[in-house]
Amino acid sequence: MKNFDSRTYNIEDFREWSERGQLILNPKFQRRQVWTPSAKSFLIDTILRGDPIPKIFIRQNIDPSTKKSIREVVDGQQRLRTILDFIKDGFVISKIH
Repeated sequence: MKNFDSRTYNIEDFREWSERGQLILNPKFQRRQVWTPSAKSFLIDTILRGDPIPKIFIRQNIDPSTKKSIREVVDGQQRLRTILDFIKDGFVISKIH
C-alpha cells in the first residue's frame, strides 16, 4: 500500500511548477478542459470572497528521462487551470455570485 501525505501548497507553488514544466495538468486519465467562462468566474469569485474550495490532489513522481520531480493533477484540473489562467492573464469576472 502506498503512503499518502497531506500538504498545503499555495498558488505560487503551482505557478512555479507550471512555469518550470514540473506540473502535468493533463495526464492521460484526465478529461479535457470543459469549464465554461461562467464556471471559471464563479470559482475566482469564490476564492476572492475567501470561501473554501475543494482540495486539489496531486501525485508526485520522478520523470525517468530527466530525473526531476513532476506533479500530476489527479483531481482539480479545472480549478487549477482556472486559477493559473486568472493569475497569468486575468479575465473578467462576469458577475458577483
